Amino acid sequence: MKLKEIFVLAICILVTMPVFSQHSLKDKKYIFELDITKSMWGVGEPGSIDIFDKVRNQLITAIEGIQDPSAEIVLITWQDQIINTWQEKATQQGKENLITQLKEITKKSVPGQNTNIYNAWVEAKKHVVGDKINIVYLLTDGRHSVSNPPITKLYNEIPKWSSFVADKDAYMFVVELTSQAIDEKMRSQIEATDHVNFIHGIEFYTLFINNSMSIINLDENLQFELSINKQNLSKTYDNLKLRIKLESDLFDVVNDEVVLNETPKIIKLRLKKTLEQTKASLAEVSYLPVTISIDQEDKYSNIKLVNSDITCKIVNKKEKVLYFKEL
Repeated sequence: MKLKEIFVLAICILVTMPVFSQHSLKDKKYIFELDITKSMWGVGEPGSIDIFDKVRNQLITAIEGIQDPSAEIVLITWQDQIINTWQEKATQQGKENLITQLKEITKKSVPGQNTNIYNAWVEAKKHVVGDKINIVYLLTDGRHSVSNPPITKLYNEIPKWSSFVADKDAYMFVVELTSQAIDEKMRSQIEATDHVNFIHGIEFYTLFINNSMSIINLDENLQFELSINKQNLSKTYDNLKLRIKLESDLFDVVNDEVVLNETPKIIKLRLKKTLEQTKASLAEVSYLPVTISIDQEDKYSNIKLVNSDITCKIVNKKEKVLYFKEL
């Protein structure tokens, strides 16, 4: 027998086991809730305009842009009550089935009920599941207009989303399709609630950070990859910029700005202190939160980040040599 030295990095032993973020392990579930009150065709409500075809086309584009066949898509139409619910896998056939249902909706085929956003909100919660990433789009061209339940019940319901999703990956986007849908009190409630946001405009998009957990070894390159799922985002927005922010006494970002079209992109960090001082300040394993945001958010109010945080796992270990006997 002879002794053969095999050099193995301790960090390699860690990452040979599956080390993924929570997001990487989960399939996605897209829940589209479409307001089909007659005001969507410019009928009934004063000031309403016919936007249904544009909204339907945007929704079809969003469905077609879902590339993962393991994802699940739920399409719900609603007025005062829930009108129809269809559920499919994001296979080519599944998407075609949903698009067929959308194309069959006409002004003549829908009832004449009013807008019950509370009911649509509660219905969305019924479809959220704990083992998937749930992304809800509640599309409406108007404000809550029914008296039963009163609008106060909707205002009281919105903050409950935070506790509802405490043990789930679930994100709600209220899509204000027209200015008629703007409710300032509802907006303030949404802005104060975790995992809820609003998007204004018929052309709505969401971006998703694919790799929300990265591993950085202090003895190697100080960097992580930023990968963004752009899906059906129009090329018009290729030059949109993302901001990278971290608050740390030990680390800084070399370049805190990246153009969306350049992703996936390696983001480099630099030390604020010497390597020895940094190592002395850190435990063997620590975590560095990084926040991603859209530059000029007011200009791009129709585009939102679903998840805005990346966690960098900082490993402060030296390489180890392991010896094995070779027979």
